[in-house]
Amino acid sequence: THWALLWLRRNRVQSGSDELLTGYMSRPPTVCDVEDASPWEWLVTNLPEEHMQLLNLAHTWLHTLLPFVLSKVARVHFGLLTEAILDESGAALSQSRRLLAVPFVGKDV
Repeated sequence: THWALLWLRRNRVQSGSDELLTGYMSRPPTVCDVEDASPWEWLVTNLPEEHMQLLNLAHTWLHTLLPFVLSKVARVHFGLLTEAILDESGAALSQSRRLLAVPFVGKDV
C-alpha cells in the first residue's frame, strides 16, 4: 500500500492523511463496516471525484491485479548450456550462444 500511496501522491492526490488513504486501500474489497464508515465518508465528501477514482483504482490493483500477477509461475528455465551439450555441438554454436543465459527448457506446471 505504501507504493500505491506514493503513486497517488504523484498523481496529485494531496488531501487526506497517509493513514487514512492506506487504511482505505488495505481494507478487503468485501468489507463495508457501517459502524466505521466515518473515515470513508470523509474521503468521499472531501476528495474530488478524480482523486476518489484514482484511490479506487489503486485499491482494485492491490486486491485483484497484484495477487494475480504475483501468483504466476515462471515456466521457462534460464541458464547456460552444460559442458556435455557444448561438446556435442562442437563449433556449430556461436560464441554468444555459448556464453549467454537464454531460455532453453520450457517446463509445464
